[in-house]
Amino acid sequence: MPKLTPRKKLELIVDRPHLRQFIEVLEEVGVRGYTVFESASGKGSRGAWVPDRLTEASDRVQVVAVSDEALVTAAIEALGRLFDDLPGVAFISDVAVLRPERF
Repeated sequence: MPKLTPRKKLELIVDRPHLRQFIEVLEEVGVRGYTVFESASGKGSRGAWVPDRLTEASDRVQVVAVSDEALVTAAIEALGRLFDDLPGVAFISDVAVLRPERF
């Protein structure tokens, strides 16, 4: 089996209109890459939601980034300030990667 290297995965679910603000924080702290997924629908503390196809105002996206623990910790500290004013959630989990130089 190839050697795996531990990393942290940061997942955000945020409103599309605020995506740029969250991405800017990731880039400012040095997270090297991320992927943005469209969120089809869901249910949270405020109930169920389905995107409004007329505008992007109610759309949500999922942002996934993998990095070392120090950068994910820095990102969470900085993102916390955004979450004080903007809706969304964040999750951190342990992962293992094959090519650690990319993360």
